[in-house]
Amino acid sequence: MVVAVVAILSTFGIPGFVIWKHIEARNRERMAIIDKGMNAEDIRELFHQERRQQRNPNPLTSLKWGLLIFFVGIGLFVGIRYSGLVAYSNPNFQHTEDVIVPCVLISGGFALLLFYFIAAKKEKADRKEQTIAQSTSRD
Repeated sequence: MVVAVVAILSTFGIPGFVIWKHIEARNRERMAIIDKGMNAEDIRELFHQERRQQRNPNPLTSLKWGLLIFFVGIGLFVGIRYSGLVAYSNPNFQHTEDVIVPCVLISGGFALLLFYFIAAKKEKADRKEQTIAQSTSRD
């Protein structure tokens, strides 16, 4: 009986509570904006700007996740191939699957290092371009 009550509360009560708190916080935020004296058009523009920022994420984020997924896939492939090779060459060897996780982690780490170097190079180029633009605008 207690298990059924806990299961029902966990299934419906917790998500309901979270949704209620989200709606309450959003309402509180909008009321605060109205209290500051902003009109409906200003509020609409404020929320449209927020949505536009959410739709246009940093393009380097996509690069990071793409590199990570690609290299984790390569690491998984290499790990599975290597464990199969070890099992084939030495049938008495146990735990051949233990090589898969390190291959995935090493390749994932390599992907993040590669992303770091690409992002640093792009940031340096952007700073240089910004400096050039500032120096030409002063002249």
